[in-house]
Amino acid sequence: MPRKPLRTTRQTAEERRIEQQRAELLRKQQELEARLVALPAVIEQQRKASEQKARDRARSASPPISPGRGRPVRRPGPRGTPGRRARVARIKAVSLLALFVLILFLVWRAIPAG
Repeated sequence: MPRKPLRTTRQTAEERRIEQQRAELLRKQQELEARLVALPAVIEQQRKASEQKARDRARSASPPISPGRGRPVRRPGPRGTPGRRARVARIKAVSLLALFVLILFLVWRAIPAG
């Protein structure tokens, strides 16, 4: 009768440990794959719940306070149009130039000829 080669107990213990680790890794892999498949549904559910919570909060909030006692408040728009602003700026520039010329003329007349 041929004899089977004897394995050392150290080798078999090492093989058992490796086999256990492999089984543990496979179990974790399957668990993570299952979570990965379910994750989009969970995210969508959380998004819908937060939207619903925001809608409920908006519904339960008190109505906004109106400064016009219920009437719409008319906010004043910008003063004048761009063309009017340009005309006003031109008038200011011409009047300042005329004032400057007047001051120069008065200073020139005040200097004695000499």
